[in-house]
Amino acid sequence: MRKYFYIISTVLLFAGCSKVQQQAITSQEMSELLQLSDTSNMTSELMVEDKLSRITHIFQIHNDNRGLFPLVYEQTTHQALLSLKNEPEKYTDIKKAKAITIAFAKRFLFNLHDHLTGKETEYHWKNYYTLCFSHQSQLRILCAGLNAHLTVDLARSVYDVNGRVDFKNDYIKFGEALVKASPFIIDELDKQYHVESGYLFHGLFIGDILDPVFGQDFTTQFAFQFIREEAFQNGQYLLSPAAYDNAQNALHTNWQFREQLLDALVKSKLI
Repeated sequence: MRKYFYIISTVLLFAGCSKVQQQAITSQEMSELLQLSDTSNMTSELMVEDKLSRITHIFQIHNDNRGLFPLVYEQTTHQALLSLKNEPEKYTDIKKAKAITIAFAKRFLFNLHDHLTGKETEYHWKNYYTLCFSHQSQLRILCAGLNAHLTVDLARSVYDVNGRVDFKNDYIKFGEALVKASPFIIDELDKQYHVESGYLFHGLFIGDILDPVFGQDFTTQFAFQFIREEAFQNGQYLLSPAAYDNAQNALHTNWQFREQLLDALVKSKLI
C-alpha cells in the first residue's frame, strides 16, 4: 500500500485537470483505480466485468471522459460473459474463449494503470487519454478508445492466447454475441454521459438504409465483424516470427488511418 500512497500523491495533481470534471477524484478513489487496473491478480474472466464496472463508475461520477471507453467495454464484456455462461455448447474451445476475454481486458487495464501512474502508455492509448483532456467531442474521444482496442489490442490478444486458425470459428461466434451490446451501450451513454450515440452505432445513418433490407443491426454487425476479421488475420501474422515486425507496423498503419478518418468525420460534423 505504501507504493500506492506515493503514486497517488503525484497522480492526484493530474486527476483534477479534466476540462469536464465536476470534482477531482479523491485519494481513496485513485487508490481503488490503481488496484482495479492492476492486472497481476486477474485470473478469471469473471473479474473483468467487475473491474470495468467500478472503473466506469468512478470516472462517471466525476463526469470524467476517461470513463467513456470502459462504459462501452463493460457492456460488451457483459454480453461476452453471458454467452460463455449460457451458450457453452457454441464453443469448441471455451477455455480459450475465456482466455482471450482476460487477455483483451489486460491490454486496456495495464495501459490505464500506466496512465494513472504517470508512465508512458502505448501509442494508441496515449492518444485516447490525450483526447480525454481535450476539447474534442465525447463521441470522438470514445471512437479513439474503440479504435485503440479493436484495431491494435484485439490482434495482440489473439497473439497472447496463441489463437491459431482452429480458433477462428469460436472467435467469430464470440463476436456475434458482442453485437448484442449495442442497444445497452447507446442507453448507458445517454444515461451516464448524456451522449447521443445511436447514429454512430448504426453506421452513421447508413444503418437507416441497410438495416430495413438486411435485418436489424446488420450494419453494426457487418462493421464490427469486419474489424474483428482484420484483427484475427493480423493476429495470425503476429504469430509468425518472420511476419511479426511487419504485422506490428500494419497495426499502427491501420490505427493511424482510422484516426485520420475520425478526424475527417469531425471536420464534417458527423461526430
